[in-house]
Amino acid sequence: MKKTKVIISFLLVFLIVCAAISCVGCDKKKDNKNDYVIGIISDPQIVAASDVGDDDYESFLDFNAVGQKMLFISEAILKTAVDKLIEQEVDAVLIPGDLTENGSKAGHEMVASQCARLEAAGISVYAMCGNHDINKTPKKYMTVEQANAQGLTIYETFSDGSCSVRVPGVSPEEFMTIYHNYGYDNAVALDRLDEPVHVTITKKGEITEYEYDEVGTMSYVQDLPGSNFRLISIDAANYYEDENEKTYYMTYYGEDHKTEIKGTGYPVMTDRLFKWTETQLNAAKEAGKKPIVMSHFPINNQMGDVVGLLTDGIDNRMNMARELLSLFAEYNVEYVFTGHLHTQHETSYTSTFFETTVNDVETGCLSNYPLPMRYLSFGNDGKVSIRNDYLSSVKEEYLPSYLNDQTIRTAITTDLQKYALDPFIYNNLMTNFENRINDGGQYHLFYKLFDMLEVDADGTHQEQLDDLASYIYNDLYKAFMEMPVYKTAGKNSVEAICEKYGVSLPASERYRDKGVFQFFIQVLGKFYKYDYENDGGPITYDSAEGQILRYSICSIFDILAQSELFTKLHAINPNIVESAISGNFLNKLFNDGVIDLLCDNLIFNIATVLNPLIEDYIDLSGLSPETLVSTVKTFIDTIGLGLLENKGLYDKETKTILGVPFDSLLTVGSKDGAPVMQIHLFTLLKDLVFDKVGEGILN
Repeated sequence: MKKTKVIISFLLVFLIVCAAISCVGCDKKKDNKNDYVIGIISDPQIVAASDVGDDDYESFLDFNAVGQKMLFISEAILKTAVDKLIEQEVDAVLIPGDLTENGSKAGHEMVASQCARLEAAGISVYAMCGNHDINKTPKKYMTVEQANAQGLTIYETFSDGSCSVRVPGVSPEEFMTIYHNYGYDNAVALDRLDEPVHVTITKKGEITEYEYDEVGTMSYVQDLPGSNFRLISIDAANYYEDENEKTYYMTYYGEDHKTEIKGTGYPVMTDRLFKWTETQLNAAKEAGKKPIVMSHFPINNQMGDVVGLLTDGIDNRMNMARELLSLFAEYNVEYVFTGHLHTQHETSYTSTFFETTVNDVETGCLSNYPLPMRYLSFGNDGKVSIRNDYLSSVKEEYLPSYLNDQTIRTAITTDLQKYALDPFIYNNLMTNFENRINDGGQYHLFYKLFDMLEVDADGTHQEQLDDLASYIYNDLYKAFMEMPVYKTAGKNSVEAICEKYGVSLPASERYRDKGVFQFFIQVLGKFYKYDYENDGGPITYDSAEGQILRYSICSIFDILAQSELFTKLHAINPNIVESAISGNFLNKLFNDGVIDLLCDNLIFNIATVLNPLIEDYIDLSGLSPETLVSTVKTFIDTIGLGLLENKGLYDKETKTILGVPFDSLLTVGSKDGAPVMQIHLFTLLKDLVFDKVGEGILN
């Protein structure tokens, strides 16, 4: 009996101690939560479930095929993300634009309802618009029968009896009403004009003046509760259109303020908005507040310097970006939170003059792989940490009623990361390509190409052209896309092709069971995620990805050499050489990485196909190898390099393309008295694609 009492007493004491420790732990956690934590989700791109109707409708599938976003469960994804933000006990949440996919009012109201959930949990929410949100033409998807029964005007019909109808979108005024509590209520400052400002400007290189009315933006300023942070939300989305030019703004790009007329979907930072931003930064300084900035469009270059150069920053980052970065550095803006590009990326700009660094933290699309979220913790000790998180599932109770496929339901509630990349993006892009290339068996793209190349100049081989189009699509294009990377019984593969030429493909379990296109999807996923340290390492020329990529490109030539393509072309047009690609050429390609255009007359064989397309620029027919090389070299020196120089890609003095010697990429001339015309494919991929174009993106 005593023994029993002793045991009971011991257990009671143990439970009391555990309870005390537990309580102390709870208080400690609460008292020590000194970090100010900001949660970020971007580009949720919601399509309200009520607008989808059914994810099996052809009308919705056609709409959804344009991107790689899981629009059919975008509501469920956002609700699950909000649950996580509440569980993480963040202090504030930022949403840098593209709240909806197509700007429907129902979509915005759904997003606002989730903002309300966060607010009810004591979390401040700050949202802004993106280029998908305002003055769009949203649609709802249903059956024709349903549309007629409701007296709705049908926009487009599909073969399965489904259709799309217009639904209400939102204006800037309606947007600010819907999101009144999430940035606009009691703002420190708002950028709204009582009257539009009439602007007259001349486009660079033109004389005629361009006139338009510049309206106020939906930019705002808020002090974040419980912190010393002042948020400056800069709305530079172009959501207005001019009746004549189909755009509302003249925008500036580049250091020389090159002017371009741009339509909706592009950033439109103006001189007036720039000055407003400067005023707000100065006010924050005077108030002793720490400024942070939110913008839908990235400010710093998130796509690498070369891509920025090629695009002039257009639709890559904010116009007037250089001026903004200098301004932010001057006012010690350490963090800018952005979205738009759908990659989980961070870049920094350091001003040596102001001795400050501006960090542009771009958060990827929430409804796209890898379904990212970010948490930024600002400690009292001044330390800042960024933690990435990814949704691994959505809750069953949040799934839409129209989702009847149990296999998909299971996949997205158990391993959403796997489903989001492959099969979802894979199937989505394949469907997209199918629609654009196959076009229901019509092959319009191929027939357009046949016309340009004058394959059937006299128009007497329609049946053979039909057979050729089907052959190119099914036996070449699809066969290559679905070809395994590694050897698989009964199938051709990249690895098997490499072995024919004595080349070993590097082993990679990550791509062991993947086809060529699945491999590209996996690489795309790594780029979206941009967490190379925890995702198999960076993508470099010598990495498994780099090697598989280059040998996949080489494999295309082997497939063409073994195919009936040139035989079929020759049967339609006898001028086209029946056999174009030789074994000698393929050996040089796989082993030396050289596309030897003179090897076994390859350039002349290809010229018989391409001549109708290029003869206005350079006629290769009837030339000797020596004359051909001389003609091509003259063309490159007088026209080709000049075009690259105008784009800022070629330096005439150093004879380099983006710092890479031109001669190392292309050799056109003579060697040991013999004509030479070679493309150094591997050098081009290594020095130009990976080291230059990929710098800041792939590593």
